Amino acid sequence: MGVVYDLSIRGARVSTEAEIRPGDEVTLSLHLPKQIRPADIAVATVRWTKDQFCGLAFTELSPAAHNRLKKYVAIISTAAV
Repeated sequence: MGVVYDLSIRGARVSTEAEIRPGDEVTLSLHLPKQIRPADIAVATVRWTKDQFCGLAFTELSPAAHNRLKKYVAIISTAAV
Protein backbone atom coordinates (compact mmCIF):
# COMPACT_ATOMS: atom_id res chain seq x y z
CA MET A 1 0.00 0.00 0.00
CA GLY A 2 1.33 3.44 -0.82
CA VAL A 3 0.75 6.89 -2.27
CA VAL A 4 1.98 7.83 -5.73
CA TYR A 5 3.64 11.18 -6.47
CA ASP A 6 5.24 12.48 -9.67
CA LEU A 7 3.59 9.90 -11.94
CA SER A 8 4.81 9.57 -15.51
CA ILE A 9 4.58 6.91 -18.19
CA ARG A 10 8.06 5.69 -17.23
CA GLY A 11 7.81 5.66 -13.44
CA ALA A 12 6.79 7.34 -10.20
CA ARG A 13 7.87 8.50 -6.79
CA VAL A 14 6.03 6.48 -4.16
CA SER A 15 5.55 6.79 -0.42
CA THR A 16 5.24 3.41 1.31
CA GLU A 17 6.03 1.68 4.57
CA ALA A 18 7.07 -1.48 2.71
CA GLU A 19 10.71 -2.45 3.16
CA ILE A 20 12.24 -2.20 -0.29
CA ARG A 21 15.74 -1.53 -1.56
CA PRO A 22 17.23 -0.25 -4.82
CA GLY A 23 17.26 -3.08 -7.34
CA ASP A 24 14.12 -4.74 -5.95
CA GLU A 25 11.34 -5.45 -8.43
CA VAL A 26 7.73 -4.83 -7.43
CA THR A 27 4.29 -5.19 -8.96
CA LEU A 28 1.86 -2.27 -8.80
CA SER A 29 -1.85 -1.83 -9.22
CA LEU A 30 -2.44 1.90 -9.71
CA HIS A 31 -5.97 3.05 -8.93
CA LEU A 32 -6.26 6.23 -10.96
CA PRO A 33 -9.06 8.76 -10.36
CA LYS A 34 -12.19 8.35 -12.51
CA GLN A 35 -11.07 5.00 -13.91
CA ILE A 36 -12.89 1.78 -13.14
CA ARG A 37 -9.95 -0.56 -13.65
CA PRO A 38 -6.50 -0.09 -12.18
CA ALA A 39 -3.41 0.26 -14.34
CA ASP A 40 -1.43 -2.87 -13.51
CA ILE A 41 2.34 -2.53 -13.71
CA ALA A 42 3.78 -6.05 -14.03
CA VAL A 43 7.33 -5.01 -13.08
CA ALA A 44 8.69 -1.79 -11.59
CA THR A 45 12.32 -1.58 -10.53
CA VAL A 46 13.23 0.36 -7.39
CA ARG A 47 15.89 2.91 -8.44
CA TRP A 48 16.35 4.77 -5.13
CA THR A 49 14.98 5.00 -1.60
CA LYS A 50 14.99 7.77 1.01
CA ASP A 51 13.03 7.54 4.25
CA GLN A 52 9.56 6.28 3.27
CA PHE A 53 9.96 7.37 -0.38
CA CYS A 54 11.25 5.42 -3.35
CA GLY A 55 11.68 6.00 -7.05
CA LEU A 56 10.26 3.36 -9.37
CA ALA A 57 11.01 2.77 -13.03
CA PHE A 58 8.25 0.92 -14.87
CA THR A 59 10.03 -1.85 -16.74
CA GLU A 60 7.15 -4.10 -17.77
CA LEU A 61 3.55 -3.05 -18.34
CA SER A 62 0.75 -4.18 -20.61
CA PRO A 63 -0.36 -2.11 -23.59
CA ALA A 64 -3.66 -1.46 -21.74
CA ALA A 65 -1.83 -0.15 -18.66
CA HIS A 66 0.44 1.97 -20.87
CA ASN A 67 -2.60 3.52 -22.58
CA ARG A 68 -4.31 4.24 -19.24
CA LEU A 69 -1.17 5.91 -17.88
CA LYS A 70 -0.63 7.87 -21.08
CA LYS A 71 -4.19 9.25 -21.02
CA TYR A 72 -4.08 10.05 -17.30
CA VAL A 73 -0.66 11.76 -17.48
CA ALA A 74 -1.87 13.84 -20.45
CA ILE A 75 -4.92 14.96 -18.47
CA ILE A 76 -2.98 15.94 -15.35
CA SER A 77 -0.28 17.64 -17.43
CA THR A 78 -2.77 19.93 -19.15
CA ALA A 79 -4.60 20.60 -15.87
CA ALA A 80 -1.35 21.75 -14.24
CA VAL A 81 -0.67 24.38 -16.89
